[in-house]
Amino acid sequence: MRSDIKKSISGVIQNLRDNGISFQDYDDLLLLCQVGLLQDVECKSEYKYYLDYVKEIALKEVVGDKLHAEMWRDLYWRSIKLSAYHFFEDYLLYMERKRPFEKRFYEPRAKTQKLIVDDLQKLEDSNSQKMYCLSEPSRVGKSTMIVFFLTWIVLRHPLSHSAMGTHSGMLADHFYKEFLDIFTTPEYCFEELYNYFQPDVPFIEDKSAEKMTISFAQRGDFPTITCRGID
Repeated sequence: MRSDIKKSISGVIQNLRDNGISFQDYDDLLLLCQVGLLQDVECKSEYKYYLDYVKEIALKEVVGDKLHAEMWRDLYWRSIKLSAYHFFEDYLLYMERKRPFEKRFYEPRAKTQKLIVDDLQKLEDSNSQKMYCLSEPSRVGKSTMIVFFLTWIVLRHPLSHSAMGTHSGMLADHFYKEFLDIFTTPEYCFEELYNYFQPDVPFIEDKSAEKMTISFAQRGDFPTITCRGID
């Protein structure tokens, strides 16, 4: 961690120890982490530690400080949003924040799906791992998890090229519509995150239901997302 940011974080933590819970101190801590993630990304896990701390306290204060509940709730979501580019789990949480809990994909399944999320995080972070194999029973959400993972890859690498392959053209069409739904409907927060983290990169430039392709950033022969069935 950069010495100047570390010194500033230590000062905020000391203020909290001396004076107790202060919204301004937790907000300052979040802003310091924001600077760190922009300028010192190699230490992202250290900044994640403090962002998780902010998130934990903010969530407690939503209940404990009812007079300022909305202020603390906003801080909670800002801490998750800040992490969403770097950490897949926070991306999943923020993406579905507008959805009713019972309709969310990840949170109701987090206890069993956290292991998969952590594995996919390692896949993205690794410089050497080239493959990840997943085998689960039917109807547990593995395909939807991979769809979400590939949308996260688009957020991080809009010029990348990913393919979703399946056993039938009908199912490929289903996945194409699922990608488009996640990318474009207000029920999800992808466009908000994309505009926040990629403000200078065009949003969807081209899409084709016939070819089952979606292109971000630029049109061309190699779409950002391609769905195909083997039949």
